[in-house]
Amino acid sequence: MNRELIRRLRVNKNMNQYEFSRYIGISRGLLAQIEAGYISPSRSVIQKILSVFDEDYIEKVRALL
Repeated sequence: MNRELIRRLRVNKNMNQYEFSRYIGISRGLLAQIEAGYISPSRSVIQKILSVFDEDYIEKVRALL
């Protein structure tokens, strides 16, 4: 899962970074660093995203990239 997909998931939910980070259970700072490309999402972050979005939704957003 790359930074652009994560950003698109957030944008498609019409959430700002603060709202989305709370929704998936990480800090806003961590989300900002991931979206900016400073760090890659850890396995833990990816698992948190997968726990709140179903696979069909993720694939639909991925198709938009």
